[in-house]
Amino acid sequence: MSASAGVAVMLNNFMHDLSVAAFFCAALALSVLRRRWRALRDKSPAEIEAALEAAFTRVAGWSFLFIILFGAVRAWTYRDYEWSNAAQHGQLTALYVKHGVFVLLIGCGLWRLRRSQH
Repeated sequence: MSASAGVAVMLNNFMHDLSVAAFFCAALALSVLRRRWRALRDKSPAEIEAALEAAFTRVAGWSFLFIILFGAVRAWTYRDYEWSNAAQHGQLTALYVKHGVFVLLIGCGLWRLRRSQH
């Protein structure tokens, strides 16, 4: 397999993982909304907003913690367990781009959260 094909496979795997994460986040958000809605159906809009905000803030906080913890382990063990000889050093460029996209997504998420605060 050529280095370009190896990088393409690695990027395919990245997009697969990202798609799974997006699906999970959407499913989690819907389940939280549905579960909370049943308990909050007769509450005021302010109470509903406060309850949903608390639930999603917990999910976001735990998720960010897991990003840091699991990312540290992954970075520490990358060469031993994930290095692709097929992609050779092209994977480094792909990893830089991938992490740039991740930082951008996290930054956009934090910006939107701050912007939406009361």
